[in-house]
Amino acid sequence: MKKLFFIVSLLALSLGCLTSCNDSEKPSADYEWDFNVSDIVLHVTSQEGTNLLDAGVAGNILENDIRIEYAGEVYPLADETGRGGQPESDVPATRMLLPAWNGLSLGMTDDCGPCLKFGEFGPTKMYKNECFTLDLGTGRTWNISFDFWVDGINTDNPVVHSSLYVGGEKMDFPLAEIRLD
Repeated sequence: MKKLFFIVSLLALSLGCLTSCNDSEKPSADYEWDFNVSDIVLHVTSQEGTNLLDAGVAGNILENDIRIEYAGEVYPLADETGRGGQPESDVPATRMLLPAWNGLSLGMTDDCGPCLKFGEFGPTKMYKNECFTLDLGTGRTWNISFDFWVDGINTDNPVVHSSLYVGGEKMDFPLAEIRLD
């Protein structure tokens, strides 16, 4: 009886090996990836390191005409209730993390407190060498460029690439510090 069980088991395993898929029959990489979306976060400080977006700081710049020019559009600073933009219409609605365009608004970070948030961007839009100009209403502007894109989106191992530069100086995406002279 044990011998018969062994032979039947061996036969079943052999059939499984003979009927398995070869490499050409493997399913194609038809994935629906969901990637994190991100704002560009800008901390604005004085040379001494004081946060100039903090309403409680003397000499803050909150009353200035703060704006960003991007892709031919001008985005003025919205008040704190300015968040909550609409999802981008050309992003598949099957994604859980839809980028919602919020323009330029005040935000808050745990590490640095009040900040400017610009976006929101999703890497599936393949942002490569995107540029915008930050105007803090001080008479000086900053050229900011970023990359946020996915390589291998139709594979089983996609890689998100991101970078951020302020005036040519590399920052840690999505955070940048802007120091006023």
